[in-house]
Amino acid sequence: MRTTTDASAALNLAALIASDIGVSDLARRMCWQQFDAFASTAPLNEETTHLAMEPVINLARLAIRDGNGDEAYRILHQALKAVSESTACIIDSVAIDFATFFTNTQSRMAARQRLWIALLSDGTRALTRAGRWTEALHAVEQHNGVGRRLLDGRQTAIIGHYTAGNTAAARAMIASAQALTPWERALASFLDACCADAEGTANPAAIDSLTDQYQSIELPDNQSLFNIRLGLSILELATDHGDTKALTDRLRQQGLDTDDAYAARDLTASAHFRASVPQAVLTQLEELVARAGLNSTPREQALRSLKVAFDAALVQLLRNQSLPSKTDCHAVESDGRRKPARENN
Repeated sequence: MRTTTDASAALNLAALIASDIGVSDLARRMCWQQFDAFASTAPLNEETTHLAMEPVINLARLAIRDGNGDEAYRILHQALKAVSESTACIIDSVAIDFATFFTNTQSRMAARQRLWIALLSDGTRALTRAGRWTEALHAVEQHNGVGRRLLDGRQTAIIGHYTAGNTAAARAMIASAQALTPWERALASFLDACCADAEGTANPAAIDSLTDQYQSIELPDNQSLFNIRLGLSILELATDHGDTKALTDRLRQQGLDTDDAYAARDLTASAHFRASVPQAVLTQLEELVARAGLNSTPREQALRSLKVAFDAALVQLLRNQSLPSKTDCHAVESDGRRKPARENN
């Protein structure tokens, strides 16, 4: 963990882990400490400025995890606007002034690009989590985020049309998408099958073909969660239209092989999956979730280890930024309560 990029990645992960184990206030404080480490050496160059946006983006992600999609979208929208205009904004009740944050136009544009991408991905996810698909559709259109590939923007637009009952528009967008990879083609087939199901024209043969497409997908381990979520979505659709044994067998094996607690949590939360696999499989997956500390009160030793790891990464970041190494993560109460006000360096 020698570089600023490595230290930032470790800090990002620590904050999200704190959120995963239920200590949201500690997670937010970690984000602010990370942001302060960058802000204290402003103006930032373009190699660093995009990293400084990560804790801001994580604050939005924490809001999504807390079920506050509206606040998450507001954070990203306000941050993008302030960076674009080199002005100030209020995030998490804290004023951030971007007027002197960047060394030049290039560094400001690097930050803007990172926030723009986050607004299209995390921002639209925040709106969709709140059930605001029409607004999500308008948002991706407003920010020129639809694109030709079947990525976040185009997916949002398709589902926005679908939820509004405009399956013809949704299917037209699917048909005109550039699906360049096997997973994109499987996703396109799934979305088209959903539209057909809504229209009452679902074809069991098409769903069987979709299942075959899915089983041919080979993705790296770091995309296992997406792969399993796509499989679970197909399972829910296919349950009413044919035999799902091969699909559930694939999902079961993926869940056991990947050793991914997030994927295991999603699998065990699926009623269709639970009804289709032996109890012994569910027990293995539930034990994986428990070992990871998801959905449970964190043990004091685990919390202490997380804080030590965070402090080490923060020291490295501060050293790389040529600042005195100051850490106060351990000053947070053991239940993760945040101090009343953030101190400015």
